[in-house]
Amino acid sequence: MLVESEPDLKVVGEAGDGPQGLMLLEDLQPDIAIIDLMMPGMIGMEVIKQAARVSPNTKSIVLSMYSDDIWVLGALEAGSSGYVLKDSSSEDLVNAIRTVVEGKRFLSRPISMEKLEAYKASLHSDE
Repeated sequence: MLVESEPDLKVVGEAGDGPQGLMLLEDLQPDIAIIDLMMPGMIGMEVIKQAARVSPNTKSIVLSMYSDDIWVLGALEAGSSGYVLKDSSSEDLVNAIRTVVEGKRFLSRPISMEKLEAYKASLHSDE
């Protein structure tokens, strides 16, 4: 309802699980897919990866309750262009959609790219 209330945004499909979501992505080829990390049938990270194959021009935004670096970094590495926390303001999701459509990355506060880059660097320093 939040997205539909915006005059310049339109919901074209809604799925109850990962496999159904991928079928809709392939059929509808939307500009943006909002993906929950924890959904029935298939984890969101896998949906993000497969979405790039079935709908290459669709950009994904994760909507999740998980703010841990490992989840955020995993989603971004899987190909997500945005990450919005479920406890964020309703405006955050709308801003995320508009930002990602412009070709930019969107992260909810308190997530920051600097924090994620430091975390990613620490993972690679152990190798």
